[in-house]
Amino acid sequence: MMLGYIIRRPELGSVLRNLSRLFSIRITFFDLSDNELGFFDITPMSGYCAQFRKNKNNDARCRTCDRHYLLRAKKQHAPVVYLCHAGLYESVIPLYNGTSYLGALMFGQLRPPKNETYRRCLHTAQYKTEYRRLRIMSIKQIEVLAEHLKYLSEYIIIKELIRMRRLEWSEKLIDFIKKNITQPLGLTSLINESGRSASSISLFFHKEFSQSPKQYILDRKLARAADMLAEGCPVREAAAALSFYDEYHFSKLFKKKYGYSPKMHAGIFKKKVVKKAISF
Repeated sequence: MMLGYIIRRPELGSVLRNLSRLFSIRITFFDLSDNELGFFDITPMSGYCAQFRKNKNNDARCRTCDRHYLLRAKKQHAPVVYLCHAGLYESVIPLYNGTSYLGALMFGQLRPPKNETYRRCLHTAQYKTEYRRLRIMSIKQIEVLAEHLKYLSEYIIIKELIRMRRLEWSEKLIDFIKKNITQPLGLTSLINESGRSASSISLFFHKEFSQSPKQYILDRKLARAADMLAEGCPVREAAAALSFYDEYHFSKLFKKKYGYSPKMHAGIFKKKVVKKAISF
């Protein structure tokens, strides 16, 4: 882990493992220096890639290919799907907190369908055997999966599973907001807590999160509300617990943020729980 870089290993590791099991893919995380972090308990490299990369020249080309598309995704601020030099589909999903790049998720080692195979890299019978064992996935399926992982990356950022280390006073300020998220919070309370000027605090939030302190606090309150509603808390109680003006004001802000009402959000999770409960 590089200096100034904070990763909540257990939580991020759990996310990567669950994704790998859910979609039957290999998914990894690359840090700010484009290095694949190996301390997560994830699906091992496919037999095809393991055999292919035993050759030093092939391994060097694989690393160069990874860096090339990591750089492209970083520049585009968007997922990139590509066919690697070894003939497999891969995808990179960059993680951004505002304008700050925090690394990338990468998944792949997937075999294209016959009608999408653009090149051959099968040099020996050993490669062919391992190649046939790879999971087949079309480029359309991979693009959809990449889009879903893009939305998941927002969860990773909001929950701060990955982030840059901040100045001591700003670390304490963020911790203060987390601990007091149910209270009415504003710029005055942040000034009193940190001892910093309004301009210093505003500059920090715009630089770190690309938003004002007020919007940051609101987003965190709404995220907490979404969790509460998913756990069965009534809309009115969630609004009161998080110090919103009233239920209607809360509902308006929630819908503006997520695109649907708090009741609809709660209903989605209620249906999931009922369905799970009656499954045999």
